[in-house]
This record gives sequence, structure tokens and C-alpha cells, in this order.
Amino acid sequence: MIWPHLTEPSLTEVVEVAERFADGHAPPAELASAGRAIEGLRAYRPDPSGGAGRREQLVSLAYATTDKKPLSAALWVTAYGQPFAGLLGGEAAELGLVRSLIRDIFGNPFRPVAFDHSWRTEAAVALARGMYESRDFAAMPVLADALDDAGCGHPDVLAHCRGAGPHVRGCWVADLVLGKA
Repeated sequence: MIWPHLTEPSLTEVVEVAERFADGHAPPAELASAGRAIEGLRAYRPDPSGGAGRREQLVSLAYATTDKKPLSAALWVTAYGQPFAGLLGGEAAELGLVRSLIRDIFGNPFRPVAFDHSWRTEAAVALARGMYESRDFAAMPVLADALDDAGCGHPDVLAHCRGAGPHVRGCWVADLVLGKA
């Protein structure tokens, strides 16, 4: 959602390293190095309008992705009134989006799902992998059908897949299907 606004190569590189780290393809030292590379770009003082400028917020958002703990990284994103630097419709809309993204990534911690390995069919894995690699999660309802066909009757799993989203890389259902969670 904010990728087109990360116009500085150093910011996109930080996010790419964080994604590789989350997937187990980048060591902690590379993640730390990426964070240090943009440390100097962050502004620690408010601009004259009373808040951090858009560029500084985007830098801080990219920097937040370098936290080694996923929940900490997600909470860092909420550190500003407008976590997406006002790019997505204002404070209320952006905080609502942050809540939705956290639910998409972490699910309901009070109702964890015991994923049955028999649900991990070739069709389900191929759908989840395709969405994960393309960053296009429009096929989530199709994944729900594939899981349903595999015998998954778990209401939270199916409702999540058929829900409006947003769905992103790290979606808890896609991660379960791919064996990442």
C-alpha cells in the first residue's frame, strides 16, 4: 500500500531485507545493518506543523520493519498518529488499517488454530505460494474453497479467507498453509 511512496532506494532496500529476514533468508546481522543504513535519515524533532514530516514518517516506518520481533515491528508502526504518513486517508482510517493488518498477520491470539496437515494440499499450497510471491491476495476466497475441499471446516480459517481483508505477506492463514507458522 505504501510501496509506491518509498521512492528512496535505501528505504525499499530496508523493507526488502526485512521481508527476507521474516522468511528466514537474511541473517540478523543483515537486518541490523539495513536499519543502521537509514538511521541517519530519521528526524527526531517535529516539523513546524506539529508532527513529523511525511518523509521522516516513511523513513521511520521502513526502520520499524527492522525490529527482529514481528509484534514489536507491528507496534512500532502505530507509533505515530498517522502511521502511514497521511497517505491512506487520515489518522482514523490509518489506525483502523493498522488494526486490520495486525489481525491479518497474527490472527486471534485468544483462539489459535491447530492446523491439520491434511489441509495442506497441492492446490492450497500452490494458491498460497502464488499469492505470497506476487503480493496479490485476491485469490483468498479460492484458497478458502481449496481448504474446504481438503476437509478444513474451521470457521476462523474460512471466514478469514473469505473476509474483505486486507491480506498481506505474512497473513496467518497463508503462512499456516505454507508451513511458515
